[in-house]
Amino acid sequence: GEPCVRALARSGLRPLWAGSSRSTPGGRCATGLTQRGGAIEMSDLAYPYHFDAAGRTAQTGSAEHVRDLIEQVLFTAPGERVMRPDFGAGLAALVFEPNSDALAATTQVLVQAALQQHLADCLVLQAVDVTHDEGTLTVHVAYRLRSDGSVRTATFTRPGS
Repeated sequence: GEPCVRALARSGLRPLWAGSSRSTPGGRCATGLTQRGGAIEMSDLAYPYHFDAAGRTAQTGSAEHVRDLIEQVLFTAPGERVMRPDFGAGLAALVFEPNSDALAATTQVLVQAALQQHLADCLVLQAVDVTHDEGTLTVHVAYRLRSDGSVRTATFTRPGS
């Protein structure tokens, strides 16, 4: 909000998105980027939230932050976030669904749509593979980071209870 912008101005840091007409989904990909002179600094919080060895809020780099964002999109249920009722794919609830080819195909399309909707400014989705085996949901995501063009893969697993 406005107090954050004033605090940044006092610190001599300039948010990279300032003066830009392009917005990101929820400001997530550009929120932690600040520029001091010619150097770009990244200060994204690690997910899940925890403290580092020094007792401070743990932070993560840009590539790890995008992976954290993917996990948040996949396992947040639609309607769970205040003021963002469309956010999330809600995969945690699918752990209890009967295993079938139709469910796997539907889940794959759901994951692709949610990631493209919410993280299109951060990544280019290359492949999604969803497996559901004996109450365990596993999602493999291959993507290319827009920031540096590197290709990454991530695997997310949620066991049923």
